[in-house]
Amino acid sequence: MHIPINREDSESLISQIVSGFQDRIRSNMIAPGQKLPSVRQLAKQLHVSQMTVVNAYHQLQAEGWIVQHHGKGTYVQSNIEDRSTPNEWDWQSMLVDYVPRAQFHKTSRLLVPDQLISLSFSSLHPDLLPSDDLIKGVQEELIQNPSMLLSYGNVQGEEQVRNIVGDYLNQNPQEIILTGGSQQAINLCARTFVGSGDVVFMEAPTYPAAIDVFRVQGARIIQIPTDNKGIQFNKLIKLCDKVTPKLFYIIPSFHNPTGRVMSEAEREKLLHIAESYQCLILEDDPWSDIYYNAPPPVPIYEMDTRGTVIYIKGFSKTIAPGARISTLSAKGRIFDRLLAMKSLHDSGTSLLSQYTLAAYLRSGLADKNFSIVREKLGQRLKVALNTLDKYGPCDLKWGNVEGGLNIWLTLPKGKNADEVVRKSYEKGVSVLSGTAFFPNEVTQQHIRMTFSYTSIEDMKTGIKILCDTVM
Repeated sequence: MHIPINREDSESLISQIVSGFQDRIRSNMIAPGQKLPSVRQLAKQLHVSQMTVVNAYHQLQAEGWIVQHHGKGTYVQSNIEDRSTPNEWDWQSMLVDYVPRAQFHKTSRLLVPDQLISLSFSSLHPDLLPSDDLIKGVQEELIQNPSMLLSYGNVQGEEQVRNIVGDYLNQNPQEIILTGGSQQAINLCARTFVGSGDVVFMEAPTYPAAIDVFRVQGARIIQIPTDNKGIQFNKLIKLCDKVTPKLFYIIPSFHNPTGRVMSEAEREKLLHIAESYQCLILEDDPWSDIYYNAPPPVPIYEMDTRGTVIYIKGFSKTIAPGARISTLSAKGRIFDRLLAMKSLHDSGTSLLSQYTLAAYLRSGLADKNFSIVREKLGQRLKVALNTLDKYGPCDLKWGNVEGGLNIWLTLPKGKNADEVVRKSYEKGVSVLSGTAFFPNEVTQQHIRMTFSYTSIEDMKTGIKILCDTVM
């Protein structure tokens, strides 16, 4: 078992070990009831003293994460039957791996079982996707270009497709790399520019799968100081003076999970700070097309004249989740290095996915479809908020939702998000605990709820059950 240890970090070795186990347990990478390495084994693996491990295990047990059986070993705490009897799979827990956290792995496994009302799946219901137009366009592309199934493509992406996407995004096609979804794009950026001990600044909360990727690279993640109005720039500058980041990871348009929108002035400030400290901005943009009042400001990438910003535009969720297609845009030598890493990662993004995107954008139906989707989602959002108002306790709170698919709930004081999620799941409703969205200082007071995937009637039923559970 590999727990990342940074001896130059201000956090104690004991705290780092405790946090590492907590991340793995929350991710279900260490299962309830699983046996953990002995003190001697873990101390040897992590190159720390046995007393350090003893103290870490004592803290984990005191906080209810693990249980130690004298003469049998140490096990992850579980509400189910004791699994302390050795079995033929126990040897696997002794193997060293390098996956420190995988919250997305945990949540994606529990999102939409058929028997559940899903208020957790941040994606469009199939009825809201342009399936008929998409199928027709792909069929025409296959007839005109059957070789897309019979050959490899360009690592950067097909020039014809990049030209179409460039026109849609108002970007230079030569600055665009087509990737297998936004997750691959984030991973390429992290693998290219982030190494062990490098500092990454992230909002808190933020997209869990991005946290997972930077953790795997061994990054030291520091939370960007924010308040209800957004980034506290004075504090951010002071923080940068103390610890210079390698990269900012930002979701400026309809942030996941809070739904916040960075103003144009805030985007300019952040760009200026990044330029001053000569660090990168990784701008993730999955939802800028889904707005309910006004579109967000232009991407930070469009403001950038010095090659500071890397821009990711996801298309999978809003056009065809099964296509897994996204763009990664950068300038200058930053682009060259990202493309080199892409060549090491695969031989090129699926041509079928690329031409699926091209067919849809070239049809001219994208803007029309987004207009329809925004109207229908706006109606769903209104129903969701009215239902929360009707059934939610008075101290259940949420912010304005200007775009995207998520409502960020703040639970009443004393309520535990993980417990509310577990009880809701038992009653047939899935939501996501806010604990997955924090890179460091985890809070148990938030839940992310979506209103985009299930039917309106099921959504109303699910919200009522959730509110009853919170009571």
